[in-house]
Amino acid sequence: MLPLVSYENRYIQLQGPELAINLPELGPEGNTLLKNLLENAIEHAPPHSQVQVALLPHELSVRDWGAGVDESQLPHLFERFWRGAHRRDRGAGLGLAICQEIALAHGWHLAASRQEPGLLITLTVA
Repeated sequence: MLPLVSYENRYIQLQGPELAINLPELGPEGNTLLKNLLENAIEHAPPHSQVQVALLPHELSVRDWGAGVDESQLPHLFERFWRGAHRRDRGAGLGLAICQEIALAHGWHLAASRQEPGLLITLTVA
């Protein structure tokens, strides 16, 4: 297994006999979006838990098994400088806002949904 992304000495590990990820249509901005989504999921995932990345022909999703967010917070996740009450001590609240701006600039759709536990972020590329 090789690390795809390292973040504060934690890794996303990929398993399987063959693995090929090729998303050239995302371009450099899409790579920044993907990096931000992965870093966000890793940051919110409890130690020794999973971050799941799923790839479909026109969709990419990233899920963590962290504390998640309340239903009332979902509309604010992509707002600049917004941070949940439990996150006021870290970060500037820009990561998901940047992802949303990149998605909108390319005509893509970025959505968040609550999971039990955790959060699922889905990017749909038209």
